[in-house]
Amino acid sequence: LFIIVFGFFIAALVQEEEGVVVADKSALVLDLTGALVEEKTWVDPVSQAINEGTGSKDEDPEVLVRDVVKVVREATTDKRIQVMVLRLDEMTSGSMDKLQVIGAELEKFKAAGKKIYATASYYSQSQYFLASYADSININPMGSVLLEGFGSFPMYYKAALEKLQISTHVFKVGTYKSAVEPFTRNDMSPEAKEANKAWLDELWANYKQQVATRRGFDVSNFDETYARLLERLKAANGDMTQYALDAKLVDAAKTRQEFRKDLIALVGEDKENHTFNQVSFEDYLSLVQPKHPVVNPLTDKV
Repeated sequence: LFIIVFGFFIAALVQEEEGVVVADKSALVLDLTGALVEEKTWVDPVSQAINEGTGSKDEDPEVLVRDVVKVVREATTDKRIQVMVLRLDEMTSGSMDKLQVIGAELEKFKAAGKKIYATASYYSQSQYFLASYADSININPMGSVLLEGFGSFPMYYKAALEKLQISTHVFKVGTYKSAVEPFTRNDMSPEAKEANKAWLDELWANYKQQVATRRGFDVSNFDETYARLLERLKAANGDMTQYALDAKLVDAAKTRQEFRKDLIALVGEDKENHTFNQVSFEDYLSLVQPKHPVVNPLTDKV
């Protein structure tokens, strides 16, 4: 077993990969997989080497925001990169601050005279925020965009603790000190609702204002009630894709094949792989920084 594990570890370190080749006219495909993070969760290097050696994927993949920034920043000045494609289906989550950091680099990419195209089968709220930086947003004809706003859904344990005959000793000072409420209540107090609503409304207003500005519509275009959502869905005959088009959330509804043809017209065809000339996020990142950076979690820290 030791020999097998050691063999995978060595193979992952010394395997010779074909060099990444970027065509003179290419699209950078920003295919982010996982959650956007400032620092990755530490993983045992032996386990990581085994996964790389066997081609296994991480259960909870993460993407460093600074890696995305490096890639976009390099592509902005790279004459070979003509356009960017945001392929966001596999991006699981990203907080507003991280999305805005990446968005700032996307704006610089566009300021350099280069176009950005977003495409996905479905847009979650965080995916759509990033997609709103694109010059054009495409969705699969069977896809949807659903923006639900922000909320807070804590769990409350008072009744459970009583049934388990567990006593709690809580010391609380201040009307809005709600951190201990899960142990003393079965629901959110009016004061906690007021406090949470204040910052959630501010966050949602910020989201709406930024997206509306980039998309060129008014903030009133967002559905704030189920009644409004149902009304617009009925007008679209229950078609979520048509609803997104009518609301101007997306610009086009095209299949992957149709979208691929559009990109081939822009940057040329990779005939060997039957697609448009492109380089993926991971491949382009390998050109920007070393493939296997050596990080010692015991010393490389602040």
